[in-house]
Parts: sequence; C-alpha cells; structure tokens
Amino acid sequence: MKKLVAFVVVLLVGLCCKKEDELVCGCSIYVPQVSFIIKNAQNADLLDQSVTGSFSRSALKLRYLDKGVMKDIAYDIAPPFTYNSVTFKFNQVRSAQLATLRISDYAREFYIDFGNGDTDTLTFDFDKFAGAASNVKLNNKTVLREPSIPETFGYIFYLLK
Repeated sequence: MKKLVAFVVVLLVGLCCKKEDELVCGCSIYVPQVSFIIKNAQNADLLDQSVTGSFSRSALKLRYLDKGVMKDIAYDIAPPFTYNSVTFKFNQVRSAQLATLRISDYAREFYIDFGNGDTDTLTFDFDKFAGAASNVKLNNKTVLREPSIPETFGYIFYLLK
C-alpha cells in the first residue's frame, strides 16, 4: 500500500510540473500581486536614478486609508530583466499587499506618493481567480497594460508621469 501511495504522489508531481514553453508549472507557488512601472512621455524609466526627473525609490510610498488613518503598503522594486528572448528594460513596483487589500475588498482606493508633493489616486479591480488587476485607473484616467511585455509574463501596467 505504501508503495502504491508513493507511486501516485511521484506520478502526480511529475504531471503537475511538466512545463510547456518554460511557463510557470502547476507546482509553482503564485502570490497575487499588482505590478506597474512609472515612465515619462519619452518612454524613459522614472525609477532609474540615471534618468533626469526620476523619482527617489526611497521617497515613493504606496498607501491606503484605514478608518481615517493613512497606512503604508509594502512593495518592492524589481529590476529590469531578460527571460528567453524578451528583454524588459523597466524597473517594476510590485506589491502583494496591494492585491490582498483589493481582493479582500478592505480598500478600494490607494494612494501613490511620489515623494515630490505629488500624490495620485489608484483604483483597480482584481480577479483572484485570474490573478490579475483590471480596470486600473490613476486619478480616474484609464491605465494601460505595458505593451512591451508578453501577456504570458503577467500584467504590468504603466503610469505615465
């Protein structure tokens, strides 16, 4: 009986982790998150400190209002990357807490403080089954998905500043 159970477990793990086109396999851990980049009209990364007019990474704040008190949201900044033949040249702001707050419907409005006295309001829907944000708006203006990255990499939106 133990051998049969061990065989079934090995078989299931093997089937779940069969990768196609090097996408994430069935046994990979996925944490829902919201990702976005900040760029200017010239398509320059405003989280790259070498770009004129860039934002200080340490001054950037994500926040939400909780019973009248403004609270910080945890995030990280992921560097540009290359995967297979795709090169993505932007730093990305990523936050699992932002997704969790929205999925739970705890907060519907979020605030991005760019550290220069400029605070914007971010709203979006989040489909927990699809694992993606949609209907993203910054100050009630629709935010688009970054076109330079394939959809198979997930949804990364761009904020134009």
